[in-house]
Amino acid sequence: MSLALLLVVAAGALVCISDFRKGIVLIAAAGLLQDLVRKLAPGQPAHLMGLVFVAFAATLVGALVPNSHRWWRRKDWSSLRGPLGLFAIVLGVQAFVSYVRVGSLILIGVGFAAWAGPMAALVVGSWAGEVGRTVHRFLWVYVALVTAMASGIVLYQGGYRWPSLMSVGPGLVVYDLELGAIYLPPGFFRAPEIASWHCATAACVAITLAAARKASPESWAAFGSLAVFLSWCVVVTGRRKALGEIVIFLALFALLQVWLRGRIGRFGGALVMTVVIGVFAMQNYGLRERATGQIGSMRERSEVAGGTAGRFLGGVTSIPRIVELAGVLGTGLGTGTQGAQHFRSEGESWSAVSESGLARLVAELGVPGAAVAIVLLFRFAKGLWKRAPAVRRLVEADSAVLLGLVAVLGANAVVFVSAHQIFGDPFVYIFLGLAAGFVVAGLDEEGRAAWRRQHLDAALRRAA
Repeated sequence: MSLALLLVVAAGALVCISDFRKGIVLIAAAGLLQDLVRKLAPGQPAHLMGLVFVAFAATLVGALVPNSHRWWRRKDWSSLRGPLGLFAIVLGVQAFVSYVRVGSLILIGVGFAAWAGPMAALVVGSWAGEVGRTVHRFLWVYVALVTAMASGIVLYQGGYRWPSLMSVGPGLVVYDLELGAIYLPPGFFRAPEIASWHCATAACVAITLAAARKASPESWAAFGSLAVFLSWCVVVTGRRKALGEIVIFLALFALLQVWLRGRIGRFGGALVMTVVIGVFAMQNYGLRERATGQIGSMRERSEVAGGTAGRFLGGVTSIPRIVELAGVLGTGLGTGTQGAQHFRSEGESWSAVSESGLARLVAELGVPGAAVAIVLLFRFAKGLWKRAPAVRRLVEADSAVLLGLVAVLGANAVVFVSAHQIFGDPFVYIFLGLAAGFVVAGLDEEGRAAWRRQHLDAALRRAA
């Protein structure tokens, strides 16, 4: 790591510690820009993927100072204490299993971060989300940076072949019956899988921001254009799962708006504007023609795999076979996480059976650990369900943004069942944890009121 990069990282860490709400934004910057930094670094070292950990750890330290005393007092967490304690025990046991089987402390650390990281991010997000403008700032920055990183896809399609536009490693190639081999461009991201997930998620976030309370028709047009562009980038990167995420998000967002708010709201206008812009762009800029090969390849792969529903069901029905191969107690922490292939025991074959996130859950944590994780998720979802009616009477929190984030989380839960690889990326699970924390904060009226009283009292003392 160069001296200049070290100085930038150190300065960023100090900002995160001094003001954790600014740190939230720097997490997004580090998580996205680290791909480009790695591409440009000599040898493209993998340890540069840890830059987001530095930003997140510094932000967590900065958040713990003013907020640690409120952790167990919040009602949001009261029903989670038991399952959280059991889950901590599960992680400890599975770390021991992993060490006995593989003997790699690095693998254990990667696995621990992948399972505990989203929970820590949820806590930080729940504190940062008490101030609505922090959430909006984070989402705006995220969409802007993803759009900038995705611009590399356009450059590649335009004929440029800079090193920063190519994948780290050999890259990913798909095949079309008519056009043959097609290289999937990652843009400024390190791989097309990463690019497609972020483009899909940013498209969902753009539509969410277009549906926000203060959004104007001009905002609908701006965010609708971004959503169309990012969706086209998903097609060019050739990943079916990311397209599925967008479709599921739209269905969930519409359902939540009608169910909880009794109306479609600004989401309807934003969606109509997005569709109109998309049709115009396809007719005038040839978006379909520019991605003909990828569309044909995705259609052929879907037919071979039995369609999206078949892949989802396959992720569920593979569980008995996974238990047979991995055992009731599992293979240990980190053995199914992204990058585990570099450490996996010789002859270990369970990972070849299924890409399913449920398979990874059962294989890594074992059947008892998976049961504890499911109980923990159920308790968390139950708490949000109880608070959901509060959406109708929220004053400060933007209910459309909260429902949009819930739809993003729901869409990714469905994708996780069919394929887990992308969710081993550090920034992906940190992002989803932060989004869940923002939702918790937005629905916690008591916590937001307490935050207002605390800061009002502090302001009055300073004024006196």
